Amino acid sequence: MATSTNLTAWTVKGNILPLGTDGAPDSKCVCYAQTFFDGSQYRMYYTTAAAQTPAPYVPLPTYQSMLAVSPTPDGPWKKTGGVQIQPRSGSYYADTVSPGWIVQYGGQYLQFFSAAQNVNGKFLRTIGIARSNSIDGPWTPDSAPALPQTEQLENASIYFQDSTKTYFMFVNHVGIRDGNEFGDAAWVYWTQDPTQWDASHKAVVIDGQSSNWSKTVVGIPSVVQVGDRLAVFYDGNKSPSTPSGSRGNLDRDIGLAWVNLPIKTPRQ
Repeated sequence: MATSTNLTAWTVKGNILPLGTDGAPDSKCVCYAQTFFDGSQYRMYYTTAAAQTPAPYVPLPTYQSMLAVSPTPDGPWKKTGGVQIQPRSGSYYADTVSPGWIVQYGGQYLQFFSAAQNVNGKFLRTIGIARSNSIDGPWTPDSAPALPQTEQLENASIYFQDSTKTYFMFVNHVGIRDGNEFGDAAWVYWTQDPTQWDASHKAVVIDGQSSNWSKTVVGIPSVVQVGDRLAVFYDGNKSPSTPSGSRGNLDRDIGLAWVNLPIKTPRQ
């Protein structure tokens, strides 16, 4: 965890959620997380793995989602145990179920989770929607993903623009360069019904051309409204060359970009 009063100067607090014990689903990875305040406590849905590469360590699929809770944002955080959404063999979320943004819609909770399936040695990535009538679950993934697997997406962050009743889903696009896979851009999709998404309704938010410091790696966008602007946090790598192998997932810094509000889409 890190804290800030202005979004640019940050104080690093350090590790607030340890790895699990040997054999636990989170024994090798307590990673990317989404937090959600349910009205009485804070919930941290985090990515887990039980395997990793040799040093430098990078978690290996299968990725799953687990939960920790806290009375305040700065902890103490307590793991609840158990996997929130189980991967299902043969499905679009056979190998990855990483947590996503949660919204309330139509009397249900919708969680926009990262899903991936290994098909003939290639990972197909997308965003799935898991539904629950209670914030405590159980979560039931839709039978089909929110967007096609060919979009190659991860890590959804949702912004609802009340003035136009539009949902904007900011995601990490995974590209391939020189045979290496890595997040190469932050994309956004939009809809007025968060249960229905059209792959043609999208735009590039940040990539190597628009980022003034990270020219290859751009990924994992997270958004928060600040006055009449939307802050977009993303990770990147200062190296001018494409990172190779597992190192493409390491040596990351965090950047900040701004989007003026309201967001205007082509149909408007």
